Amino acid sequence: MNLTLERIGAVQYASIDLVGLTVIAGENDTGKSTLGKVSFALVQAFSTFPIAVKKNNGARLRRELDMLYFEIRRGFDIARHPDIRHFFSSLRVHSTDVQSIPFSDIEKLIQVLEVSDTQEFDEKLDKPSARGTSRLPQIRRRIERLRQEFERTVTDEQAIGRLVHQALSSEFAGEIQNVSTAGVARISLTDGATAVLEMKITNSDVVEFSGGEPLGLRDATLVDGPSILQYYPAISGYDGLGFGGASYRAAIPYHTVDLANKLKGAHDGFKFSKEEYAPFCDVFAGEVVYDDENENFYLKRGSLKIPSVNIASGIKALSIVDMLRKGDYINDDTLLILDEPETNLHPTWQIAYARAICHLVEVGARILVTTHSPYMLEALRGYCSDGIDSKFYFAERDADGVVRYIDTLGDISEIIETLSKPLSDFLEEISGDDF
Repeated sequence: MNLTLERIGAVQYASIDLVGLTVIAGENDTGKSTLGKVSFALVQAFSTFPIAVKKNNGARLRRELDMLYFEIRRGFDIARHPDIRHFFSSLRVHSTDVQSIPFSDIEKLIQVLEVSDTQEFDEKLDKPSARGTSRLPQIRRRIERLRQEFERTVTDEQAIGRLVHQALSSEFAGEIQNVSTAGVARISLTDGATAVLEMKITNSDVVEFSGGEPLGLRDATLVDGPSILQYYPAISGYDGLGFGGASYRAAIPYHTVDLANKLKGAHDGFKFSKEEYAPFCDVFAGEVVYDDENENFYLKRGSLKIPSVNIASGIKALSIVDMLRKGDYINDDTLLILDEPETNLHPTWQIAYARAICHLVEVGARILVTTHSPYMLEALRGYCSDGIDSKFYFAERDADGVVRYIDTLGDISEIIETLSKPLSDFLEEISGDDF
């Protein structure tokens, strides 16, 4: 599966193949994380994201129906119209299915109210009531708002396009387009000879969209650091959409809440068979689990139980992948995205981490790794067996500042030289100072 980006985030242009193990290596600020975020957003838009959006829209729809009912109740005596209460009670049953809302029946109800209103009298003044008539414009505006928000008939392509844009907006805090390059952003996804998706977008809208073929992936998970185990309690109250208000959307991207929810439930998940076991726990001699009673993560070492705040960052990093493995979030129909997994890890643990990553790919997992560590890169290349379908890309910035993504065809020597150059230059510098 080939992913091509133009003018998105820090990327001006990039084209990579997502295979069993895809590795993007290079210096900081070359757009490596951008490719990971876009990959995550695309898979979620095609799989779990629509489910969460439908749930969110269902809740909004119920609120709109309630507000319409309250508006009618303020203008018309419900005691004189018991059928109204019955109608809206039955209508709420349809609140999760946008297409089944009977707007024509709502219109008929309003017409009945218009006729009956002229026949109703205020008991105290013995004259026709003007309360209902005066509120009819507000009622009609409420109906129109309901219609515009929820009765829009969209194709699968249009729906997916909006979901991709919504996911990207969350990942990039609304700043999807590359700020240094003029023009709309573009995403292209192909599976062999078939175009799965082609879209052009701005920060605010989808300009063009075509495609909508299934990706063949049921889920994606993006891991960009171990600290989530420590601040999990602060975000545990949010749903999988990661939406809790404008300031929240800008501060915490969707993938963070998605990962937190997965880690919480991972202890009751799938168990690899012995031959498929990736020995993450063996590296740090213990197991990190979620404690439902205390609503936090703990490291278990025999009789010891250490809270997440006191767990070493390296152990947190390795345990996250271990928990995802146990929860069946790493499989042949999922995409795991590890953004700079070497962070907080000693070179020895980086090598152990790389060995476990390659083992997971060997038994069927699909993993995208971004890195700027020569240790991690060398270990990933070294542990790649003949049975692993792998791609290694060099994110290189040229003299004009433009980043290119080069398929190394398995030869990572140029990347290693580039990543090791700062140390070589430093050693040369201090060596020169000695003489």
